[in-house]
Amino acid sequence: MATYINLFAFLSERYGVEPERIRGHRDFSSTACPGDNNYPLLGGLRSDVAQLLVTGNAPLGEATLAAATDTEGVVHLSWGFLLDLGIASYRIERTINGHTEVVFEGTGAESAAFVDAGVSQPGTVLYELYAANEAGRAQRLATAEIDIPESDRFVLAGNFPNPFSDQTTIRYFLKQTGIVTIKVYDTTGREVRTLLNQFQKRDRWYTARFDAGDLPSGPYFYRILVDGFAGIIYDRAHLMVVVR
Repeated sequence: MATYINLFAFLSERYGVEPERIRGHRDFSSTACPGDNNYPLLGGLRSDVAQLLVTGNAPLGEATLAAATDTEGVVHLSWGFLLDLGIASYRIERTINGHTEVVFEGTGAESAAFVDAGVSQPGTVLYELYAANEAGRAQRLATAEIDIPESDRFVLAGNFPNPFSDQTTIRYFLKQTGIVTIKVYDTTGREVRTLLNQFQKRDRWYTARFDAGDLPSGPYFYRILVDGFAGIIYDRAHLMVVVR
C-alpha cells in the first residue's frame, strides 16, 4: 500500500489527475476487480495520496524493527533509529487479521524495547514503525512480521513486570474450554483478590491485570484453576513480588 500511495502521488502530481479520480476496475465495467477485500481500501488510498501531495515525501529517517517470541509466546519488540532527519515522534502499530491498533508511542528518535502482551490468538502479526515530524507528516520506516505459535498445552506465564510496585499482567493459554478462576494469595494462604471467574474458550492467549496498589510489599502467589465441567483440568500457581 505504501508503494501504491507513492506511485499514485507521483502520477497525480506529474499528470494533474486528482486523487479523487482513483477508482476500481469494477467502477467502469462488470468485474469483481480489484476484489471485495481491496475495493474498500480505495477510500483510504485516495486520502493518503491527497495527504502526501500536501506534505511531500522527503525521508524522515531510517530505522530497524525486530520482533521475537519467548518460550511463553510473548512478543518482544526492539527498534533503533539509524538516521534522524527531523523525527519528532513515532508510533508502532500492530495488525492482526486486518485489525490495526497502536501499541507503543514515543518522542524523538529514541531506540527502545517493548513487551507486547496483547496478542491473543496464534497466527501472523505485523508490526510497523511510523515516524512523524513537527508538522505531523508521517512516514513508515520499518516493519517486522512474526508468527505466534499455538501451544499444545495449558500455559500460565510468569507475570510481568515482576517485581512490580502497582500493576502487573498475568498471561495464560487455554488448551481446553472451561470456567477460569484466577486468585491472588499472600504467603499465609489467605485470599486477597479474585481477578477472574468466567467462561473462556480454548486455543487462545488471555491476560489478566492485577492492581496491587493497596497491598503491602512482599511475596504473593497467583493461582489459576480451569474447570472443564467434569472437574478441574488445570491448576497452577506462580510467585510474584510487590516492591514499594
